[in-house]
Amino acid sequence: MCPSIFPINFNNYKIMIVLLILAVVTLGYLFYAIVKPEKF
Repeated sequence: MCPSIFPINFNNYKIMIVLLILAVVTLGYLFYAIVKPEKF
């Protein structure tokens, strides 16, 4: 069975937004840890 695009829109859209926010926060945290290592 081929996965159709329409039922995936609502659920995966929210999941992609959450993963995107987590990725940005993680990259920002790692960047901050590299720039200011004395805090850790």
